[in-house]
Amino acid sequence: MKINTPNDKINETSKYISNYWDELINPSDKTHKNVPVSNPYITPSKKFNALFYWDTYFQNLGLLIDNKYNLAKGCAENFIDEIKILGFIPNFNGPGWLSKTRSQPAFFCPIVYELYKVSEDKELLEKFIEYITIEYKYWTTPPKLYKYGLTRYYDTSFWSKLQPYSTIAESGWDITNRWRYPKKSLPIDLNTLLYLYEIYIPKFLRQLGRLTKEEEEKWENLREKRLESIEKYMWDDNREFYYDYSVKKGDSERSTSISGFFPLWGNIINDEKAELCVKKGRDAFLYPGGFVTTLDNKIKGFLKLLWFMGLQWCYPIGWAPMQWIVIKGLCNYHFDNFASNTSLMFLEMVSDIFEKEDAIYEKYDVVEKSIEGIKAHYKMHKGFGWTNAVFQALLARIICGIKPIFPEDIFFAPRIPKAWEKSTITVSFKNYPKLDLDLSIEIQDKSESENRSKYIIDVNKQVKMSFKFFKEIECDFESILINNQESIDLFNIKKIENSIENKIIAQSSNKILLKRGKNTIIA
Repeated sequence: MKINTPNDKINETSKYISNYWDELINPSDKTHKNVPVSNPYITPSKKFNALFYWDTYFQNLGLLIDNKYNLAKGCAENFIDEIKILGFIPNFNGPGWLSKTRSQPAFFCPIVYELYKVSEDKELLEKFIEYITIEYKYWTTPPKLYKYGLTRYYDTSFWSKLQPYSTIAESGWDITNRWRYPKKSLPIDLNTLLYLYEIYIPKFLRQLGRLTKEEEEKWENLREKRLESIEKYMWDDNREFYYDYSVKKGDSERSTSISGFFPLWGNIINDEKAELCVKKGRDAFLYPGGFVTTLDNKIKGFLKLLWFMGLQWCYPIGWAPMQWIVIKGLCNYHFDNFASNTSLMFLEMVSDIFEKEDAIYEKYDVVEKSIEGIKAHYKMHKGFGWTNAVFQALLARIICGIKPIFPEDIFFAPRIPKAWEKSTITVSFKNYPKLDLDLSIEIQDKSESENRSKYIIDVNKQVKMSFKFFKEIECDFESILINNQESIDLFNIKKIENSIENKIIAQSSNKILLKRGKNTIIA
């Protein structure tokens, strides 16, 4: 991706990231003998030089944007190797029990979903569908399957019987105060992810022409039961947010964590609850550099023994992948202004620190917009895979609003932050948001003389796209011109009014054919 925004620091950081991916590639033979893999893969950093499970989902978002589809696909194919050997995807391709007894959050199916949206490659689905199903069974069989049809994190090693740190590590949140008894808690993030498996697997089977009526009913029943349990046990009416559920206590966990936004990211809840969650995000989680991971860092019980390791997944720390989870969730429920403005807060913090330190980090103090004084059980790592990727994704997919849609659509919904109003942004991609497509966009936001924006979309071939444009509630879409032709009849116009933001949306009713070369839209 090449991008030019009103912020030079952000432009330079994005350019650095695009050029840095090759520094993070490990060859396929640089892996532990327990878990050999077939393809080169991206590591989070030069010190964390292994294939980590859930990192790969976020890293791949950036790889796809930066024209590295084959590398992203190879990273995912390595998980097939691991499933063949272990029956599941391990935490990372490392030694001993670390790779044999625990996994990480179940992002395998979403990883494949993102690859297919770009490629429309049915052979890819054919290759992966068997192993996605195997991994789903791993997570939905005891001891992972626990209570009420819901799943938990559960490291099966002997070490985990002595203390629960390794089960916390399976969550990816090492260390956090989310749970006091992690093996006796049902996590909202993991169960949202498994709900997505129950949506995507039948979608994949349908694309392959293999979805029988019995299969369709089976998956529908599974996801209905899971969603019913999520709503019953994980929604807290008093605190108006989603929580992990403590089976031991028979109640929500005490800690309020950013994992409660996973149902918004997964787009699985109703608008009323989404709005309540967004209010919680605005009023409690949001700080100058982005969203904090938990609302406090108080600990009880055995966690006091782990204090020396540092509660890096707690206030005041913010992590790039959690910024993506929240902000993508905001977009799913039409909180587009909030999404673009909070994206910019994180982008500015990362790029400001990059200018000073010449490095990108795995985590940040988003309260102080700093990397100083962060306590963890290892030194701060530079690199950094998922931060790099989310940086690019916030620019490309949230602010510039370009993304692939399953199974064959391209979507353009620019969301310009308030600080960048009446400015020009240019961005160009190769092989994104679809393979074999070169795409350049110039966004001229709201001229001084009128409240209309101009978009110049340059493509190397005819392509169909869907569009969504936004205006303030007091404005209106009187005209939408596409290549000098009045096209407002091709759009549905509706008002969005809630306690967070009010606006008018113009969304295309169907895909619109763009000619090869430059196309101009004025809306």
